This record gives sequence, structure tokens and C-alpha cells, in this order.
Amino acid sequence: MGNYKIAAIISSVVFILLLMFDSYFYDNTMQFSLLIPLLVTHVYYFDSLRKEKRRITYLLFITAFIACFFISLPAVTYEQAKQKAIDTYEITIIAEEKIMITNDDWNPVSSSRAYCFTGHTKEEEKVSIMVVPSSGDVIKLLD
Repeated sequence: MGNYKIAAIISSVVFILLLMFDSYFYDNTMQFSLLIPLLVTHVYYFDSLRKEKRRITYLLFITAFIACFFISLPAVTYEQAKQKAIDTYEITIIAEEKIMITNDDWNPVSSSRAYCFTGHTKEEEKVSIMVVPSSGDVIKLLD
């Protein structure tokens, strides 16, 4: 068994940075189902790859992690989703929240949460708008 301390620290720091990034830009809607297994795998294999000086293998692993990170990014940030809702339905937002959504099929990069904005149109009609982070789709919800 190898020494897992260094790899655990590296993976923990990366995970905390991912959480902070997700919280700041995507309001906690980013999907981590591809990234967490890679961080766990990193803890397990880091020491053996380091001792055997398998730098190319480690570089390929890091490249795969970066690729999965970019694949996991939602299509729109929280601010972009808010602006899309305002532009599409010309509303004045009075309430914001995240709502749970489900998909018909399993998709490891599709978010299970969506942004929901409630506001008033120019005609003073109350509307609720959902923006799906993974696709950027803007959907008017029925009251």
C-alpha cells in the first residue's frame, strides 16, 4: 500500500476549488458525477505513478480530468441564465430559486437542478421562468 496523504491532500484541494467555482459561477448546479470518481482514482494511483516515474500516464490522467471538467460545465452560468430569463420574457425578477428537475435518461453531465425566476411582465402578469443550466433552455412554467 502506498502513501495516500499527498494525493488525498491534492484531491481534497481540487475538490474544494471545484465547489467554490461551482458556487460562484453556477450557484451549485454543476454535475460532479464524472469528476469525483477521477479524484478518488487519483488518490489511489498517485503514489504508484509518482514512484515509478510514469509522468506520461499521469499527464494523460490530468488531461482526462480537465476534459471531464469542461464536459461537466453547464451551458450557462447563473448570471447568463438570469439575463436569458429577463431578455426572453421581458420580466422584472422578484424571486429566485433552484428547483429539482429529472431527466428521462441518465446523463452524467446533465444537472439535476435548474434556475427558477419569478417576476412580472410589462403587463403586470406574474410569471415563473425556468432555465436549465446544462442546455440553456428557457421554459415558462405554468402557475
